[in-house]
Amino acid sequence: MRLKPAQIVYLLIGAAVLCSVTPLSKGKPAVETAYTQDGCNCVRGHAMDQDDRPIVAARVSLLFEKALAPAGLAETDQKGDFLFRSVPLKEELMLAVEAEGFVKATVPSITVRPSYSFVATVRLSRKAAEP
Repeated sequence: MRLKPAQIVYLLIGAAVLCSVTPLSKGKPAVETAYTQDGCNCVRGHAMDQDDRPIVAARVSLLFEKALAPAGLAETDQKGDFLFRSVPLKEELMLAVEAEGFVKATVPSITVRPSYSFVATVRLSRKAAEP
């Protein structure tokens, strides 16, 4: 199978994003990302805790990165899944995921290209107990 130049670029971008994750204390990356060629033009993913349990009702914001203006708002379902359809193409976007009892996490530098989706698994760490 021969890859097109655009596919090679997306693979390189995906590899760069995967290499730039921040580890949690348990050794699992805080964010795992990928691009999939599925014709959706979506941003989708999962919110999980450090033990890989889904976080239900987490608030997920999709923002234009430079202006921090909202491009979309969502809430995770019973499986911790979220989905943004018809995402603005070729815009620098950022995800912000927050839930009660957890530290807010962000995923910067998201750019969706035609026929591709950005997929993220975001692991939130629990907030430290207050004295």
